[in-house]
Amino acid sequence: MKIKMSFWIMIIVAMNVCGNSIFSFDGMPLTYYGDDIYGQGMGDTSLSDLFRINTNYHNPANAVTANKVIFSTATTLGYQWYMDENNGYRDNGLFFPYFSLNVPIRNHKFAFSYNSYMAGNLQNEQNLFWTADDGTEYNYTEENKISSNIYKINLLYALKNKYVNIGISADYYFGHEIIFKEMDFDSYGMNDTKYEIEKTFKSAGYTIGLSKRYKNISLGFSYKSKAELTGDEIYRYNFTPGTDTIQDGNNLLEIPATYSTGITIKLLEKLKFSIANHYELWEDTSYDESLENSYKVGFGIAYEPLSGFGNWYEKIPVRMGSYYRTLPFKKNNETIGEKGITFGLSIPFKAPGKRLDLALVYSLRGEVSKHGIRDKNLQLSLGISGFDIFSKRLKKIGHRDIPKADY
Repeated sequence: MKIKMSFWIMIIVAMNVCGNSIFSFDGMPLTYYGDDIYGQGMGDTSLSDLFRINTNYHNPANAVTANKVIFSTATTLGYQWYMDENNGYRDNGLFFPYFSLNVPIRNHKFAFSYNSYMAGNLQNEQNLFWTADDGTEYNYTEENKISSNIYKINLLYALKNKYVNIGISADYYFGHEIIFKEMDFDSYGMNDTKYEIEKTFKSAGYTIGLSKRYKNISLGFSYKSKAELTGDEIYRYNFTPGTDTIQDGNNLLEIPATYSTGITIKLLEKLKFSIANHYELWEDTSYDESLENSYKVGFGIAYEPLSGFGNWYEKIPVRMGSYYRTLPFKKNNETIGEKGITFGLSIPFKAPGKRLDLALVYSLRGEVSKHGIRDKNLQLSLGISGFDIFSKRLKKIGHRDIPKADY
């Protein structure tokens, strides 16, 4: 059999999912570590920042920063460029990374969070031909799709106290992985084939977090437990055996235990610096022995002006940062690295604590010289937070008694 590829990779459709990557057929290359849009613009370093209202609930102890009902959500849009040694393609996407709600009752904080946790999505098409033993050449189009997404729901409680803030979260994971392949022959004498494998995941885990602010230093730590995701596998073919095959209750995927640490330092009255690190214990999972422990480390600096002082451009909070991450799986027996630079700013509203956050992230994943393929991403995220949806402004009008003059 001789196979010739006319265009090795051509991405056809941008899927409205949690993220796309050219490495998606090798694993789930995208992982979300809980940073809100403020933290994303600061190098993904919001794990320990207690100097603001922090909605990064990867560390449940961050919930203590809310003094009133806080709603936070965001949307992300941008471009991805995929390339190999000879070709490239630009894709685009739009997705919603998280939603969270925090209801504080004095020093007790109760919160809910929903976000994408892991993802890998891709669709490509190849024009190939097959040469039979008699020399006849058959042209066909091969289409491959993968849609893999895992989501996480958190129900958390945090206690604010003078010694150390404590948070605990009950985590629920759910998601799917769908692999589809189709071979469409130009010749009517050949049978077109296609098949699909669908896996569904679900499981539960927990997260414990600590945070402490002492003068101009803020510390954060969290531990997320390992979770074994079980579910069903469904096989679909248009040839023998033809009928669906379902296997119930298999251990299909494992979420690794993760240790996360961070420190935020307020350098001056208007400046602060943050570092955050995540270490994932993939080698302790059993479903794929080839996986390696991975990590992510980020650095960021922020300028926070004093409210009500200076010209308009001096009142805008800005921040920037960078990060580096390794993926748990390899390509061409080489470790895959991801590096990015970030920039962010906030547009404050008149009401205290209400703002619009923006983050611009440029990242590279993989290297053509080592892995044969590479991702390049440019994403803009917009987030809103600080809106108390359960309270309304107190009316300061009403009946008043007019005092009588003393004679």
